[in-house]
Amino acid sequence: MRQGDVIAVMDDQVAAASVAVAETAARRTARIDQARSQLELARRYLARLLETKDIASQHAMDQARAAVTAAEAELKLAQEQQREAAATLKLQQARLATHTIRAPFDGQVVRVSAHAGATLAQADPIVTLVNLDRLRADLYLPLNRYGTLRAGDICVLEPSPPVRHPIKATVVAVEPRIDAATQTFRCVIEIDNREQKLPSGFAVRLRDAPTTVKHVTTSPGIQPPEQDNTK
Repeated sequence: MRQGDVIAVMDDQVAAASVAVAETAARRTARIDQARSQLELARRYLARLLETKDIASQHAMDQARAAVTAAEAELKLAQEQQREAAATLKLQQARLATHTIRAPFDGQVVRVSAHAGATLAQADPIVTLVNLDRLRADLYLPLNRYGTLRAGDICVLEPSPPVRHPIKATVVAVEPRIDAATQTFRCVIEIDNREQKLPSGFAVRLRDAPTTVKHVTTSPGIQPPEQDNTK
């Protein structure tokens, strides 16, 4: 599945109908056309009076000018309403788009938690999408290893089954904070898994160092249940 692909579509009948109504309103131009016609007519009448101002009364001139001003205001109002209709259409289209769930990144669906026709709360899961190209491990190392690892360093991990061979990984970050209770510090390790040979969820330890690992998980993606493995 590629980023942007549709994962699920919620019931969007009401939202789609709202978009249809908004589209009709946004395409409606009759009021603008009428206002332009009235303005043109008012301007022509005023122009004729100005040509014959010697015989036209001042009252007629004032009325003609007022008619032009009123027609200009009516045209402006119609144009503003048209812009408002266009903005309403964009809003309704945005609301309709929220009924479609799209993949936020390239990945694969590993679990479908909902079925067609189900009624879901906002926090209910629908599918679980993972990207296994990079796996990430949170290691908790003893104080004597602090300062020996830096972001960008390459290290070797000893995995637990089902993985049975050492793995090269890259240090992503070393947390500059010591846990006083355990006398350990956190180190984030990333494993290149673009060949998709490794699963998510196995435990690892840093070679030649006692290590507590919270989990090895996808980045981004699902997180398996937490486990504490000291090796």
